Amino acid sequence: MLWESSSLNGVDFPVLRIRVGAPTADPVWTVPATLVPNVVPDPELAVRSRTKVLSGTGMVGMGMFMINGQMFDLDVVNDTMQLGTTEVWTIVNNSNMAHPMHIHGVSFWILERNGEAPPLWERGPKDVVLVDHLDTVKLVMRFETLTNGWPYMYHCHNLMHEDNMMMLQYIVEDVTVSVPLASDAIVCRVFPNPAADHLSFRSEVPVVAVSLVDGLGRCLIRKSVGGAAQGELSISNLPPGVYALIVETKSGVVRRSFVKE
Repeated sequence: MLWESSSLNGVDFPVLRIRVGAPTADPVWTVPATLVPNVVPDPELAVRSRTKVLSGTGMVGMGMFMINGQMFDLDVVNDTMQLGTTEVWTIVNNSNMAHPMHIHGVSFWILERNGEAPPLWERGPKDVVLVDHLDTVKLVMRFETLTNGWPYMYHCHNLMHEDNMMMLQYIVEDVTVSVPLASDAIVCRVFPNPAADHLSFRSEVPVVAVSLVDGLGRCLIRKSVGGAAQGELSISNLPPGVYALIVETKSGVVRRSFVKE
């Protein structure tokens, strides 16, 4: 009675066939000493924290479940993220059953499970996390891919719950997308990166003005340069995080990201 409404329930069928071929000329027999770097985004650099509350009551394949009291609407974008920013999400499961939560477009890392460090097997990059009944799971992720008009989804990976609207949409925008970008031929250096007290810039063409924006697109500093090819900004009062320097030159506009320590 708890089976989902699928014609494959109770039916034996092949899932995978493995064909063993001839040995290759140069087989790999050992595991490399180093693998792909696993860089966890720093939660201290997060520009925003979001809480996602799972609610609803039902059995497998029955009942409606929601995220923050909302169900999927094709015409609604539920969240907007800024390109290159880090966020911390807390998923709270107030429903009566577990939900494997899947986030498109990113890899995330589990910071906490019910207030404690996750077990070793949960400490790598993931795109699905099981949030059990009454569990609270905290995640960190960095948004590095523009959605370009096509939203990403986050949803329960129980297909019946996903199909029954337990899914929301988000987009990733570039806060400088409306700025007319110059060609990559313009050489403009921003240094040091990371920076602590001062940020310097140096351009091969005259600079009209510079603007410093945070991960939410807010302009924090704007300075007229008056045609100089280089200059400096004091950033000692800024909190740690990821910022962008918008450099307006006489040949166009360029954007350079940097980290404030």
